Amino acid sequence: MLDTLTDTAPDVRRAQEFAWRRMGAEGRVRLMLQMSDELREVALAGIRRREPGLTETQARGGLLRTLLGDELYEAAYPSRGRVA
Repeated sequence: MLDTLTDTAPDVRRAQEFAWRRMGAEGRVRLMLQMSDELREVALAGIRRREPGLTETQARGGLLRTLLGDELYEAAYPSRGRVA
């Protein structure tokens, strides 16, 4: 089923799967963590661009709110209020 949901050519997909297998589990986890860090930095850059006056703490609070959702963020950080 997943094969029908991709626009990746079969030979490219096989090469990608081979590369992932060659990385091993540890390499795939390392790659996933690196990509996650990079995505957070992109999200922070977007928050800073939309709200240039925020402090670093406020921008990171905005990222946490995005990641956690309003309800969980406000339960975890009740004194911070709304930012970004």
